[in-house]
Amino acid sequence: SYDFINSIDSSYKLYGIKFNPKNSTIVTYGDSSTITIYDLGLSPIATIKSKNDEIKTIDITKDGNYLACGGDDGYIEIWDLNSYQLVNRMQSNSDSTLAIAFSSDSKKIASGGEEKVIDVWNVNSGEQIARLEGHQNDITNIGFIDYNRKIVSTAKDKQVKIWDVVGKRVIYSYLAPSNEYGKIRKAKSF
Repeated sequence: SYDFINSIDSSYKLYGIKFNPKNSTIVTYGDSSTITIYDLGLSPIATIKSKNDEIKTIDITKDGNYLACGGDDGYIEIWDLNSYQLVNRMQSNSDSTLAIAFSSDSKKIASGGEEKVIDVWNVNSGEQIARLEGHQNDITNIGFIDYNRKIVSTAKDKQVKIWDVVGKRVIYSYLAPSNEYGKIRKAKSF
């Protein structure tokens, strides 16, 4: 019926929202170090406190068990959504992380931001697997494709790039067509 049901009142500016596919909880983040988890009735059920002062991006694994976040202090954190405990924390090469994505098998995570590089991490060990360089401006979006062997990224340089994760190189790059609205915000792969 598309009727208004309820809303979230937050003490900080919200940047985004994600649904956990495992249990349909709602995860919000924004201009704060706090990530808040709500039930479907929009009652808060848990909070996560990041080392980042401001959360700029999050992703949730397909099975809904883990959340990754990045923010203005460059920390990449992985949280267990069953216990709300920190699993791993890595320091990225970016002062501010603007994009983050889990691989479909939840074994890798990619992050990018103001330093114009993409870091690829092993989720369990926190070890950096690859560093991908080639964008000329802030990276705004990242996604794994081709059975997690490649990454697609967009940046404020209006470039869309496809990366070979194993070979650690760009395999395809093109300038996105401009329109009156300007920069690319998101890119999706199916």
